[in-house]
Amino acid sequence: MAIDNARLFEDREEVILASLEALANTVDARDPYTAGHSVRVTEYSLMIARQMKYSPKDQNAWVRLERGCRLHDIGKVGVPDAVLQKTGKLTNEEFAKMREHTTVGFNILSGLKMLTDELVIVRSHHERYDGKGYPDRKKGDDLPMFAWIVSAADAIDAMTSDRPYRRGMSLDVAIQQVREGAGTHFHPDVAEAVLDATHNGTLTLIPQESLYRDAPAIGAFENPVSSD
Repeated sequence: MAIDNARLFEDREEVILASLEALANTVDARDPYTAGHSVRVTEYSLMIARQMKYSPKDQNAWVRLERGCRLHDIGKVGVPDAVLQKTGKLTNEEFAKMREHTTVGFNILSGLKMLTDELVIVRSHHERYDGKGYPDRKKGDDLPMFAWIVSAADAIDAMTSDRPYRRGMSLDVAIQQVREGAGTHFHPDVAEAVLDATHNGTLTLIPQESLYRDAPAIGAFENPVSSD
């Protein structure tokens, strides 16, 4: 009986996680920009983590890191299409609505006891090392290292991805933004790992299949992750 109950619990957990994965994929597919975004953030995060020789005592932490990346934008299910699919820059009011995806995602998932690190990633992937991010203005040691890894990975994909109103940066320009943001936007150790991984070829650009190839090119962002 105990074995049957354990198997039932595992099967139930697998169904829940598969459903969440499907929901995350649906969110990604709502807009041409976000198509594939969560997968790319996952890959960038793993590239950075390997460069940092990320070695938590719990080997399942790697699974949680990957799963957290895949689910990090799930809260965008609550963002109106008019905001998520807007082809121009967001107004302050629209940006405030977009920012809510971190807490919406956290609230969607917070009742699932099997999610631990994943909840931190979902809520905190737009925090900044200097405490000027959102939603909680966490900084420095307020967050575990894996959260800062995902924050950097999310920014790299945001900077290198095309939007309707502008072309994405080259990887070289994006990495320069990471260099300049070390200690303010990004955790210094994570920024160093990004630079080292790019230099040794561990971190390479993941191409985006975009509908916006004719958008104007730009050299830098006022805020690399202002609307993600």
